[in-house]
Amino acid sequence: MPPPSSKISGIPVTSIINMKSVNVTSIVSIGGVSTSNIPGWPSGSGCETLILGYASGPPPTQACRNRTNEYQFDSTNSILYGVGEPCGGIPAPNGFYSDGRSIYTWFDGIWGFGGPC
Repeated sequence: MPPPSSKISGIPVTSIINMKSVNVTSIVSIGGVSTSNIPGWPSGSGCETLILGYASGPPPTQACRNRTNEYQFDSTNSILYGVGEPCGGIPAPNGFYSDGRSIYTWFDGIWGFGGPC
């Protein structure tokens, strides 16, 4: 069995939101490796703070260069909350978000991966 890593098929586990339409927090094993042994695998234990740049519209890459803010992300339900909002507060505005490496989309309550910066 290969040692656990923080990438699966070359993709950082922190960028994986679902696999074949299954939320990653529901997946307990991949190729015989327990997901609890994979560094960075989302546990579904609740909220985490994400430092993200934001752009309200195209081009999405603008989010990669914009000033960053702290957002709360409910990994159990894939909900991004606005700046200064706790989990369960007001969701973030629609748009493009970036951690400086990848672009994510948040439109009408759906969080997704948009591509690299």
